[in-house]
Amino acid sequence: MSDKRYLGNIITDTPTAPANNFETTSAAGVWSLAEAFAYTKAGLWPTAGNVNVRMVIQNGRPAGNITSVMESIQVAVLGNSVDFGDIAVEADKAWKNASGASSTRGVIAGGNSNNSAIQYSTIATGGNTVNFGTLASIGREGLSGSSNGVIAIFAGGENSGVRDTGDQVTISTTGNSTNFGDLRTRVYEHASCGSNSRAIMAGGRNSGGSTINEIQYYTYASQGTSQDFGDLTEVKKEFSGASNSTRGVFSGNEASTNTYDYITIATTGNAVDFGDMRLGPINGLRAASSSTRCVWAGGNEDSTGTDIYTRIDYVEIATTGNGLDFGTLTTGAYRGTAFSNGHGGL
Repeated sequence: MSDKRYLGNIITDTPTAPANNFETTSAAGVWSLAEAFAYTKAGLWPTAGNVNVRMVIQNGRPAGNITSVMESIQVAVLGNSVDFGDIAVEADKAWKNASGASSTRGVIAGGNSNNSAIQYSTIATGGNTVNFGTLASIGREGLSGSSNGVIAIFAGGENSGVRDTGDQVTISTTGNSTNFGDLRTRVYEHASCGSNSRAIMAGGRNSGGSTINEIQYYTYASQGTSQDFGDLTEVKKEFSGASNSTRGVFSGNEASTNTYDYITIATTGNAVDFGDMRLGPINGLRAASSSTRCVWAGGNEDSTGTDIYTRIDYVEIATTGNGLDFGTLTTGAYRGTAFSNGHGGL
């Protein structure tokens, strides 16, 4: 930048242009109000409280072996994952689980072999999970998780039959879950996402073992039975969802399709086609989001037999289109869970 930016040459000619609007981003130098305003309009001026969202991926089962490894990425920055810590449950239970998160803490519940354990981790620091409590209703696998930053709801799942249970925990405390309300349709191997007012549960398998396309929702402010939302564009199971505060996106399916669906969370109605997965079809992948981007990690083999346990893909939530390459997981797996400190429920 020229040293003639201002009359009198009283401003240095090498200020640091900000690369993004995160509070930790450098914008060193002295700027005029007009310049700062121009960067703000472009979404590039550092803003207090705007942090780079971290996604934590609890791996699950890679290539037939169950792993306790957890990894993380910065959602705004394309690249490979780094180690986060381990989930502190028996290795054979560290998959088919679910999670919810606040801006500081992620909570993981349930899992294989009808696990009833609830664990938590501190998102900013990483490290192994710590005991939180237990699912007071019944331990189960294939459940889903969502949160509004204050409470997390763990819904559905399977244990000697498909369950309609909705358990809740207060994320900032520890202790056993309490009842939130029942699902209108018993379901497992389904997907969840939500806003700060609604928790969305979509697809999965019902009590008869059939894969369904039904979408149902809870309202966080009023405990009780879930309500009908609409339908997915097709039946789906072993898939995942993520959202910002307005739009939820679903991806993956144990079938021969590779489409993304999306919904507008504040309304009710059927899902709409968003685009196609970069690689697919694929099932058992993990999803989390920031206010602008949904990220999917890992997953089972696609229809060609290609090993995609370690792939990470993303979409920009405000647009529609096909998935894009984000990076690679260090370990990789499928049917674990994921959470972030910047999702649509916050």
